[in-house]
Amino acid sequence: MKTSSECAAAALTYAMEMLVGLGYQVASQEEPYGIPQVLIKSAGCWIRIPVLASADGLWMLGIKPADTSEAIDEWLSNQAANALVMLVQFRGVSGGEAPRAYLARPEEIAAFLNANTTGHGNALLREPLPASWRFESHIEQVLTE
Repeated sequence: MKTSSECAAAALTYAMEMLVGLGYQVASQEEPYGIPQVLIKSAGCWIRIPVLASADGLWMLGIKPADTSEAIDEWLSNQAANALVMLVQFRGVSGGEAPRAYLARPEEIAAFLNANTTGHGNALLREPLPASWRFESHIEQVLTE
């Protein structure tokens, strides 16, 4: 990937292809901060899923440098009820290989960050992520909760 916008576009396309392949009706939209979102129709309702792309193994969630636990709590409080976040990783992916995709609720992400981030500064989400977040194993569980 040459730029972050190319990485984001590729992640959005990949996310939409995976969801269509599972039989979901999908659309795309861009958030005010330029974060692409997949909209999926599940049980008659549209659900927004921000798609965060990474080519370096890290995802910045927009958490400002500060006391890390307070910043994570603030990030979590700004997430919509029943929200989902998709994380797509291109680092270490060779041509012809699929990127790694994860799906988690903000509460899961916040708990993981709080357990794995120490000290002050930016709370970066980084691999390895929990295996239970792998898109393939987590999509049906989070959509039926």
